[in-house]
Amino acid sequence: MGRGLKHHIARELGMELGITQKEAYQAINSFIHHLVDSLQKNGSAQIRGLGTFSVRKRKPGSYRNPRTGEKFEIEDHNYAHFKPSIKIKRAINA
Repeated sequence: MGRGLKHHIARELGMELGITQKEAYQAINSFIHHLVDSLQKNGSAQIRGLGTFSVRKRKPGSYRNPRTGEKFEIEDHNYAHFKPSIKIKRAINA
């Protein structure tokens, strides 16, 4: 999450809940920490009204850097995937 967006969310959250921006940052950081912890332990985390975060495995493969033409191999690895809730989908497509 970029500094600008996190900063904006912390400011808005602080004003809405009547807490300091520092407390809002702590709440956001705690949320992120617990989300990552859940992904590590369970492989997924569902937040009703927001969506589902899950861990997916990317297969190994051969790739080429389009700028230099250099070929390289990437091993299999995990990545985070997010599937938004229907409520979010409707809101962004309205």
